[in-house]
Amino acid sequence: MPDEPIDVRKWFIDQPEPAEHTYELALVLGGTVSAGCYTAGALDFLIEALDTWSAAKDRKDPRAPTHNLAIRVIAGTSGGGVNAAITARALAFKFPPVTRGTSPSLPETGNPFYDTWVNKIRLRDFLDISDLRVGTIHSVLNGAPLENAARNIVSFTGRPARRPYIGVPARQDPLRVILTFTNLQGVPYRTGFQEASSEAFVDHADYARFALAYPDTPMPALRPDEFAIGFGPADQTNRRLVNEIDWDTFSHFALATAAFPVGFPPRQLARPTEHYRYRVVAPPPDESGNSKVQAIEPDWDMLFGPGNPRPSNYHATRSRQTVACCWSIRSQANPGCPPPLRTICSLLRQVS
Repeated sequence: MPDEPIDVRKWFIDQPEPAEHTYELALVLGGTVSAGCYTAGALDFLIEALDTWSAAKDRKDPRAPTHNLAIRVIAGTSGGGVNAAITARALAFKFPPVTRGTSPSLPETGNPFYDTWVNKIRLRDFLDISDLRVGTIHSVLNGAPLENAARNIVSFTGRPARRPYIGVPARQDPLRVILTFTNLQGVPYRTGFQEASSEAFVDHADYARFALAYPDTPMPALRPDEFAIGFGPADQTNRRLVNEIDWDTFSHFALATAAFPVGFPPRQLARPTEHYRYRVVAPPPDESGNSKVQAIEPDWDMLFGPGNPRPSNYHATRSRQTVACCWSIRSQANPGCPPPLRTICSLLRQVS
């Protein structure tokens, strides 16, 4: 039986009006290493400023602006995606902001942005050649430092923090994080132009949505195409969330958005096939300038074989990989990677 058409207007067009005297924000964070470092500092200061302002409002300080603010969405790719992941985790806890007095000699400052970009990610670690000695070569640079940084990000903790500007609790609207990445296998689609003709294509541009269920906030109203992430023992309500994943699983998506071409290893991801039903396109406008946003659904027969049932999870296998990265040295069928390639990678790191 074919799936019911999705409600495009409900999930992609209709948006509730902000409450009076409330500004709603979406943070869109770009990539590249240097921009990622800069963005991390900007986010650290933004949180410091919003915390200071919120505290002044609570004290009824007459100098504090009286409007409200809600951060509804944080979207990022590459380094911006890493910063989105750091922010998602850090907003649940108190941490010291970076100041002029922050000593660069400290191995740990307690600030997740500074510790990730300055103390945990170092060029010399990317040039380590231990990963080239055995097994398959997946990238020019060593990906282990990013994996270590990801583990530190999702395990970050501290004293609980209550931040009123996260999401819109009155609407059960949680903070949402969107991470983009390139799907190496791609998702096939078929567009129908007329009854007897259609065009097939494979879309490699991919993304994943996450709804953050912070402690002491109302149960979020979840979309059908997103994962939910809670905070474990810190959440005293012991809520059960639909499509809930743990922070370790979330870290794989953060590593995927950081896997820039050639540089870092690709990542294998798993997700419900239902997520791919909630994709839309906006065709070019007609002569009147109108364009109707419409849903597109994957060509399931092309993806899983004609007549085969659609599995509930679309996951990584050796034959069909949902791999997040823009490029991969495809030597998985040959674990004994060509010696010249191993030598080239080693020389590149030594020269660097």
